[in-house]
Amino acid sequence: MEITTTSNVFLNDWINQISSTKVDFIPDNVLVESLKYIEENGIPNLKNEAYRNIPIESILKRYFRKIEYNLSSEVNTSTSITSIFSLHVILSPSYTVTNGFHEGLSVVSTPLSIESQYLERLGQTQMHQKDFFAALNTAYNHRLTVIRIHKNIEQPLHILHALEPFLNFSQHRLLVIVDKGVSVKILESLDDANVQHSYLYNFVTEVFIDEEASVEWHSIQKNITNNVFCIHNASFSLQKNASLKHYQFSLEGSLWRNNLNFHIHNTDINCELKGLSIGKQQNIISQNTSVYHHSGYSHSYQLYKNIAEDKSTVLFNGFILVDKNAQKTDAYQNSKNILLNDNATIFAKPQLEIYADDVKCSHGSSMGALNEDALFYLKARGIEESEAQKLLLQAFYSDILESIDNVKIKEFIEPLISI
Repeated sequence: MEITTTSNVFLNDWINQISSTKVDFIPDNVLVESLKYIEENGIPNLKNEAYRNIPIESILKRYFRKIEYNLSSEVNTSTSITSIFSLHVILSPSYTVTNGFHEGLSVVSTPLSIESQYLERLGQTQMHQKDFFAALNTAYNHRLTVIRIHKNIEQPLHILHALEPFLNFSQHRLLVIVDKGVSVKILESLDDANVQHSYLYNFVTEVFIDEEASVEWHSIQKNITNNVFCIHNASFSLQKNASLKHYQFSLEGSLWRNNLNFHIHNTDINCELKGLSIGKQQNIISQNTSVYHHSGYSHSYQLYKNIAEDKSTVLFNGFILVDKNAQKTDAYQNSKNILLNDNATIFAKPQLEIYADDVKCSHGSSMGALNEDALFYLKARGIEESEAQKLLLQAFYSDILESIDNVKIKEFIEPLISI
């Protein structure tokens, strides 16, 4: 399925390197909508409000003009962590689930047969009509993993994205369904240990949380070689009495772009979102959250903390929409930001769009440097300046870490945070 645009020769050539084969698992109407979005909008540039301050087209032309991409559908999903199949599900360090059914959990991946009831959910949240890379994943991605959780799982579930070292571009799509009344804790991370070159990873996650279910989702992004460019579009849909705690940790890496969408569809829903971004060198970290209150009598809470040093750029765009029928909504959003030098940049843009008249909503943002008095106090007591700065930064984000309930997940994440 070849796309041709009249205005962008690079886009034509670039997409035609990826695929000319119809994607089998995407509903036809969603596929058509995705192709239409790509053709009409093209690659976002710096004039695009959603990608302002992110030179995404320049990045593609500089590092990914030629794409190394394996389109083979003959994927061995039971191979090691560095296989071409880019997503594994791990229940413990010694137990890997690729395809199959296990206590409380079922996992199915393409090219195996996936039930139509699951495929019908793909694209329901319309991310493919809002973002170029979500549309690209929808129209030209051949890999899908479906995880259905139908019983409580005591141990944290680990979703590990493994990048293929012999490619420079890959896509994956993840569909997660959490059944009614189920409680689960999920850790999501990236394995890039064997990638020594520039790599673009574009993935989409759709999560459906049924009534009275409880989900804790922890996403950790770190690439110490600073050669991974990652774009993630995710959507979480919550039903009556459901609860979600979502944590986003974005650390070292050339580019972390996260478009996080949360849909509150019914009453008595609690949605708690927290995140920490630490920009270093010339890294770009862009966190974009959208919380949609489609129904009232529910609560959302957001707290995102950002640190930027060197020549890094860190962006936070937080959007809350309250529909006219979403009375008694309680929505709160705050971002706190620290600049460590004059060469670093932080952009924070909170937004509220309210159509109901009986709500309690607020947003805020603060920007500053480290407290000089506190720094002087620590140095006066014999603490080196670098160590004093480290202690103050740890105090700045400690409440994000401390709010993680599961000890194993906290112990996994904490050593990865370096300042």
